[in-house]
Amino acid sequence: MIDVLIVILTYNQENYIEKAVQSVLMQETRFNYQLVVINDSSTDNTLNVLKKYNSNIEVYTTAKNLGAAYAFLDFYKGVQNQYKYIALLDGDDEWLVNYKLQSQYDFLEKHSDYILTTHDAINCNEYGEKIDLYSTRYHIPEVSGFEAVLEKQRWPTSSFFMRNFLVDSSYENLIQHYKYNSDWILTIYLSTLGKIHFHNQALSKRTIRLVGRNQTVGGDNYLKFQIKVLKQLKYLQFLKNHINEVNFALAGRYLKLFDYYREKGIYKPILYINFMLYFKPTSFVELKFLAHTIKKPINAFFFKTYFEDFSKKN
Repeated sequence: MIDVLIVILTYNQENYIEKAVQSVLMQETRFNYQLVVINDSSTDNTLNVLKKYNSNIEVYTTAKNLGAAYAFLDFYKGVQNQYKYIALLDGDDEWLVNYKLQSQYDFLEKHSDYILTTHDAINCNEYGEKIDLYSTRYHIPEVSGFEAVLEKQRWPTSSFFMRNFLVDSSYENLIQHYKYNSDWILTIYLSTLGKIHFHNQALSKRTIRLVGRNQTVGGDNYLKFQIKVLKQLKYLQFLKNHINEVNFALAGRYLKLFDYYREKGIYKPILYINFMLYFKPTSFVELKFLAHTIKKPINAFFFKTYFEDFSKKN
């Protein structure tokens, strides 16, 4: 068995992919590894750039553009029993220090109850200029479990170093429908298998490009994306023992969306959310569960206030 599978995920990153590969090849390790570049059907010059590294890497090209997470699974499900650990790196990112892999390998060797170890990253623009640290945008505790991940705990994808895991068919069926933000779904799945560790040292550089960024982040789009995912998670076999936690997270997203629309003075969606919460409770959670688990005044009087506000403005 090869100790570590290193996967670089790339799509149309001809200007960045070489630095990503070089940052892997500079790693100093006491274990053996295999470097695979998953080319998600790039249409630019990415494949030609990679040719000079043919002796050091294996290139796997998808039949069509699948999105990073599903492209990874498309390859990984065929080799999942061949490696002890897996490390991920986006094709427009790079690792900064030569001990990054060895330090993460050593951590998982010593801590059998962890499934994934991560670290901080430097956010840079497409010209390589530092913007800030990843950790300044998100509060990331040292240790996270399933409930924290449901609350959209985030880590830089290029910091992922995880144990070999078996691909659940229901997880695979879910991930193929989401080209973007699917790293959250991956960490939800992993968090059912063990704890997640975060090291607060920036060991990688992360490129933030305006062109080609997905459009699910910002405004109400991301909340609606999360609600859609959480509603689907309830029916997956690997989460059958976590239904209450999923319901809790789902109710919380509805309330955040409710507050967002109210602050914007958009009242039609508020009526819809009220309908979902109070007139169709069995569609996602029982009212008694809401009343006793969400730490907000969720009761008839709470929503009555919103309805009165709505009536005054209309």
